[in-house]
Amino acid sequence: MSFPVDAMHAIRLAIADLEEEGFGTEDLREGSDALAELVKAGDRVTAAFRALGLDNSLINRSRLSKECEDSMVALDTALARVKGGAA
Repeated sequence: MSFPVDAMHAIRLAIADLEEEGFGTEDLREGSDALAELVKAGDRVTAAFRALGLDNSLINRSRLSKECEDSMVALDTALARVKGGAA
């Protein structure tokens, strides 16, 4: 299994435990969604930089550099959501 699947599974298990303890389901689901978004954004950043490091084509490097920048913006947005602020 990949890291994001493992992390999201762990988040869902933790939420199930908290629900059993009586914590609010809606807040937990919102938190779970935010953490899942953060994990996916981190995976996107990793993939983008890995692709950039493996491709020596000048034509592709511009596109891959743009994907790295876009993935970092998505990661920043996801992190702000987890922290409770606006990106």
